[in-house]
Amino acid sequence: MLFTCASPGTRIPGRFPGPPHARGRWFTLDIHCHVRSAKAAALVEEHQEVSRWFAESSANERSQAINRQNGVRTAAQRIETSRAHLASAEESERATSERYRAGVGSILDLLTAQSTLAAARAQEVQARADWLLALSQLAHDTGSLGPDSSHRGQP
Repeated sequence: MLFTCASPGTRIPGRFPGPPHARGRWFTLDIHCHVRSAKAAALVEEHQEVSRWFAESSANERSQAINRQNGVRTAAQRIETSRAHLASAEESERATSERYRAGVGSILDLLTAQSTLAAARAQEVQARADWLLALSQLAHDTGSLGPDSSHRGQP
């Protein structure tokens, strides 16, 4: 159905129930439309931390605790995934190194394998750091991490 604007004072056909109020017998109709655009999607993807912050800050305490527990589980899964990736990268680097020493592989292959291994090591370290951070946030939120009551106010 197409809506058009009527000029002020034009009588609207039909019956509008309800008492008249300060604005008269008129009503407001808001129509919202959500359209996915590539530009908007790119903007949102670049700022995921804002969405995560809003979801966490607007959630109630129980939801926040559940989110923190899920964060610990997700971080632990990332550790397992990164360890598997690290093992694969180590094996690939070892095999590539042996091929290079035997004169079968190129230096480019060896450097690529070493670069992949370095990235896998960094990813595994980051996954462990993320897990520790998620664990400490959960401990803080549940009250099991905090200053001892006898040392409050002291550095």
